[in-house]
Amino acid sequence: METTWGTFLWALGGGLAAEALRWWRLVQNHRSGKSLNLPAYARSPFYWALTAVIVLAGGMLAVAYVASGQRLSAVLAVNIGASAPLIIQGLAASAPALAGAGEAEGEAPSPRNFLRGR
Repeated sequence: METTWGTFLWALGGGLAAEALRWWRLVQNHRSGKSLNLPAYARSPFYWALTAVIVLAGGMLAVAYVASGQRLSAVLAVNIGASAPLIIQGLAASAPALAGAGEAEGEAPSPRNFLRGR
């Protein structure tokens, strides 16, 4: 790929695709009959800001590869962009719970649950 902006945009597209997959899973997991029950955090500005930061992190990771001298194809940039949100989600899912901060099933949505993909 010839430009840093091109790399960033391809990676951003990959991050957006990963987030679209997350929403597809949420829709499929919360579908009951003909009504659709999305999580309460779907309307939270904080959720959307966090989503934007995670997608941008994928774009910046691809730019970091280019800045370090790696040559990326468009497909590899998309892969890096898509991987970043999934890696962050995996790290959040494996992080130990804080003392006294157990998250029981049915608890209110939190940024930690969002990052874990719940």
